[in-house]
Amino acid sequence: MEDVDLEKYIKALNVAQSDNDKFAALILVTKIVRGKNTSTDLFERKEILNALGYTFLTRLLKTASVPDDCPLSIYKSVALSILSSCCSDPEVASHPELKKQVMVFGEIIINGINKCADPSEQSVVTDCYDCLNGLASTKPGQDTLIAGDIIPALVTVITSQANEHEKAFHILMQLLKNSGPNTWTGNTRCYDKMMNWLVEDFKKHQDNHKFELCEILAFFLSNHVTDDTSKVSWIEPLVATLNEVLRCKLGVVQRERVLKLASLVVTTCGMESVLPPVTADSKLLQLLTHLTCIEVTMLLEDGNMQQIKDKMELLCAYYALLEAVIGYMTVDQSLELDKTQIIQLHDAMAGAFNSILYFLSEVAALQPQQKHYHPVVIASVRILGAWLAEETSTLKKEVFNILPFLVHICCVSVKRNKDILQTPEVNRSGCESGCESGCESATAGTEYSEHSHGEICTSTVLVTQEQASYCERGEEFTNVDVVRFLLPGLCHLTSEDEARQILVHEGLHTLLVEYFKQKMELFMENRQDTQIQDTVCTLCGIFLNLTVTEPSLSGSHHQFFILLDSLFFYLPQIVFDSNLLVVTANFSSLGLMLLRNQIKRSDLIIENRDKFLAACISFMKKAHGQSQTNKGSSLLLSEEYASLWSSIKDLWFLSMDNLSALISRRPEVIHIVMKSGWLPFLVKTLANVKGAGIDCDLANTFLSFLLAVASSSPAARQNICENGGFNVARIHNSPELSNVLSTS
Repeated sequence: MEDVDLEKYIKALNVAQSDNDKFAALILVTKIVRGKNTSTDLFERKEILNALGYTFLTRLLKTASVPDDCPLSIYKSVALSILSSCCSDPEVASHPELKKQVMVFGEIIINGINKCADPSEQSVVTDCYDCLNGLASTKPGQDTLIAGDIIPALVTVITSQANEHEKAFHILMQLLKNSGPNTWTGNTRCYDKMMNWLVEDFKKHQDNHKFELCEILAFFLSNHVTDDTSKVSWIEPLVATLNEVLRCKLGVVQRERVLKLASLVVTTCGMESVLPPVTADSKLLQLLTHLTCIEVTMLLEDGNMQQIKDKMELLCAYYALLEAVIGYMTVDQSLELDKTQIIQLHDAMAGAFNSILYFLSEVAALQPQQKHYHPVVIASVRILGAWLAEETSTLKKEVFNILPFLVHICCVSVKRNKDILQTPEVNRSGCESGCESGCESATAGTEYSEHSHGEICTSTVLVTQEQASYCERGEEFTNVDVVRFLLPGLCHLTSEDEARQILVHEGLHTLLVEYFKQKMELFMENRQDTQIQDTVCTLCGIFLNLTVTEPSLSGSHHQFFILLDSLFFYLPQIVFDSNLLVVTANFSSLGLMLLRNQIKRSDLIIENRDKFLAACISFMKKAHGQSQTNKGSSLLLSEEYASLWSSIKDLWFLSMDNLSALISRRPEVIHIVMKSGWLPFLVKTLANVKGAGIDCDLANTFLSFLLAVASSSPAARQNICENGGFNVARIHNSPELSNVLSTS
């Protein structure tokens, strides 16, 4: 009978000509709907909603005048009753009209702060929260809530601690959990307001709730939007309270929560947040570092693999703090530490990294090998990479012992990334990040529940932090770029004989050539990605170390043949892009060195080689120009090169030296130099500058080049002589050049 009546009233809604007719039918529909099972009647409820129209419900929500003898909230109550039954449906939640209704929801819950004595008003507020909860349960609904600007209303209710503030907090946490920092778009002040309120609560409580607030604050920090935290009012009281708590006697769980919050403070707000003038001195930094190192050591040396996995998020927080400390201690600025303090911090971190190396050595022995790729292992490899980038002299034996395992991990990472790149539908936009797009990162956040007494507490899920994003959920990593974490350390290690022998024996050069090919494929799609540029340049540094120290290997191994052929292909494509000058310098110096070592190769494609040499010459000849002043001529850096000269100077000189050596061994390439037009310009320039007008090292480099060119070809000697070669030899005191030019 009810179904027949409902169908009849829905038809009445569809044919209603006025709002009064619709409302009369709606009253009857509402009575029937409230008595039916909501889980089975969503279709009927959506039928009612469509029959009414969203704009009609919006008018009901906004209408202030009601019939005599009716409650003031009658229209709102009826509208909210219908909406609350449908808001959890994604189709309903994404309707454009809902955005307007969300604004009204915000007004209702704010007005409800001091107007809940009337039961009917309280009912409206409760129905409103039901609507908000329904919307917050789906992605379209969450987007609608944020677009409808519900955040200020939620924050106002929470910070006023009004009735239903627990519900407001739960909804805000749902939005943060799923939308992250985007939740605060356009509402940065709301974020600071929440942080001020939470910090004040954190400072005030002296019971276990203080440590629950550690979790909540960590969650908010991991979703921060404040660009300059030095200007916010909450940072100093937060750090001061942390400092106070850390000096108390704490239980294990309490200490873990405080240290994790401290890690978020440092990684979010910067190392300056725990140093003067925020703090009185540097003792908090020292305390944090020592406690963190102790915790890392205890966890990795005393815990079994399962225990370590269970505390992965906590361990990642510790690693993030250590990485920040390493960065702070290696920057070129005046540290707020004296020599003794620096030594103490270094020793503490050496102890922690000894434990990390011990843990990785234990993992290396595990079978099956799938256990090697657990996120906690990858996190440990990453932080080890940060340490090795700055420190390779400490723990040498332990580091050398773990090198085969690191190469093994890198090989698997490169192979998996190769498979991903070969998949046509792959999204490559995130391939340089620690945790790539398409992977579920460990930053999903914490679920929050409502305490039975009205206090906010966390569930048993630990809050994760943004800096732990290189850890993925699951038993294995997929396309995390493990190699990138280790590249700076490998650059140092390949310059040391013992380490290099181990790495070459393990096939480092083979995996890095494949990795280089992968990065160049991405680089050519997005040349302005500075992270890929840095990766490619660091790779070139490693290859250059191997090429210089292992000339036989780089001159005969087919992987180095592949590398040189790749440089032949890529350098001519980028040499004229001034934004890629550092990459160009790396390619030029490495390629010319490899070409020297592979001088006996019979499979070189001459056309490709010549294009590469032309590109190298273009890079070298554009570096300097002649400037005329009252004091005479001088050789100056070109404007394009001047700002980057400190980064490319050594590579430019190395390119010049290798080009000169190559010409001496392969005179047939002189035609590339002649064709470039550089020779007459260089000779005339050197004839005009002398003394203070040219740097001594630069003059010697150019003279060596002219000597190699003149020795290689009669035509080149004639060209040099015609443009003032003998004058150059006299001015710059080069009898060797003069003698060669005198040769018939």
